[in-house]
Amino acid sequence: MPTLSVSLRPTRFEEMIGCESAVAAIQSQLASGRIPAAFLLHGPPGCGKTTLARIIAAELKAEIHEMNSADFTGVDTARELAAVCEYSSLTHERRVFILDEAQKLTDPAQQALLKPLEDTAGSTVFIFCTTEPTKLIKALRDRCLAYELCPLPDDLVHSFLKWVASYTGQRELLLGDFLRAVDLSDLRAPREIIMACERRIAGLSPEEAVACPDANPQYINIARVVGAGDWPRTRELLRKLKANDARGLRAVVAAYLKGMLLNSDGAKAQAVSDALLGMVQYSSFEDGVALSATVAVLYRICKKLTGGK
Repeated sequence: MPTLSVSLRPTRFEEMIGCESAVAAIQSQLASGRIPAAFLLHGPPGCGKTTLARIIAAELKAEIHEMNSADFTGVDTARELAAVCEYSSLTHERRVFILDEAQKLTDPAQQALLKPLEDTAGSTVFIFCTTEPTKLIKALRDRCLAYELCPLPDDLVHSFLKWVASYTGQRELLLGDFLRAVDLSDLRAPREIIMACERRIAGLSPEEAVACPDANPQYINIARVVGAGDWPRTRELLRKLKANDARGLRAVVAAYLKGMLLNSDGAKAQAVSDALLGMVQYSSFEDGVALSATVAVLYRICKKLTGGK
C-alpha cells in the first residue's frame, strides 16, 4: 500500500493547494503556446515544487527525465546533458528535464547549461526546483520563468487536515488534539503535514507526530523525561545520546512541551508555559547549536517543571 505522501500527491493543476496564483500563471503561460526554455520553481521543502514540475511535464505531453542535482554536480555531466538537448526526442514532441535540489549545481555546471536555455524555440524544457534560488547564478535565473511556492496559510492548514482526515477515515486521530498540535507547530508545508498525519495514524501522540520529520527516536524519549521534570533520567539519556543534532533535539522537546500545554491546566500549565518561555529566553543568549548549551537548557526546564527541586 502506498504511503499517504504518494497516494495524496496531486497529478493535476486543479489538485495543487496553497499555490493557486503560481499555478494560474503557469496554466496561462502554457495555454498561450509560448513555452519557455526553463522554469524555476522555488520555495521551502514540501511545498510541491517537484510535484508541480511533473504536472507541467505531463501537460506538455513530454518525455520526462527527473534528476537530483546533488548526483551530478560536475561540469562534465552538465555538458553531456547540454549535448543531449541538441537532438529532439524520438518519442515525444518535447523533452523535459526536472532538476531537483538545483542549488547544489556547481557554478561551472550551471554555466554549461546556459547555452541550451538560450534556445527558446527548442524542444527541450528545463525545470529547476530549489529551496535556495539565490544560489543559482544570475545568468541562469534570468533565463527562467520563476514561480514561488509558499507554505499553507493557517486557514488552509485546517481545511487541508480535514480533507486528509476524511480521505483516510481517521477523523478521530487527525482532528481535535492533533489539529491543535499542528497549529502550535511550524508545520505548514503540505508534505510535512501529510507525514505528520502518517506518524499520528501509526500510533504516535499528537506532540510526537508533529515533531521534526526526521526526529531521532532518542529525542522523543528525552522529551518525555524532560516533560516529567526528571533531570537524573534526562542526564542519563543525554550521556547515551549517539547523535548530536542539538537544534533537532530542542525542536522535539519544544514540540512535546507545546503538546503538554494543550492538555494541562492550573499550576501545571503555568509551569509548562514558563518552561517554554525559558527555552526561548535561553536560546537568545546561548549557542543553540552546541549540545552543551542545550543540556543546560534542558536542566533548567526540568527544574522549572518540578518547582526548582
